[in-house]
Amino acid sequence: MSGEPAITLTGRIGGEVKLNFSQSGKAVAAFSLAVTPSVKEDNEWVKKATMWFNVSLWKDAEGFTDRAKKGDLVLVSGKFDTWEYKTKEGENKLSLQVNAESVGFVMTNEHKQEKTQDSQVPW
Repeated sequence: MSGEPAITLTGRIGGEVKLNFSQSGKAVAAFSLAVTPSVKEDNEWVKKATMWFNVSLWKDAEGFTDRAKKGDLVLVSGKFDTWEYKTKEGENKLSLQVNAESVGFVMTNEHKQEKTQDSQVPW
């Protein structure tokens, strides 16, 4: 992967994480990642158009697939690549691909509240 640009993204898992296997039997997790950048305009944060990335994760693919679900906020770090293709209608499209070296879950206030509600109070 030498020479491929590195990238780090924070976004939400866009659908079911799929577990696939290479011909040699190595597991790979595949999922889409929705990244919605925000910019500050006149003292206000404005969300821009969502960008979609296809992500492949080889390291701990099975463990990640077991834990991850649609909507989870994750931090993805890896190598970035693009490829062009034509749709059935003949339209040229660009696919954004990340070969992840690491993926981590980002703790949000929503997760903290779930954890608190699920926890049993000792008294």
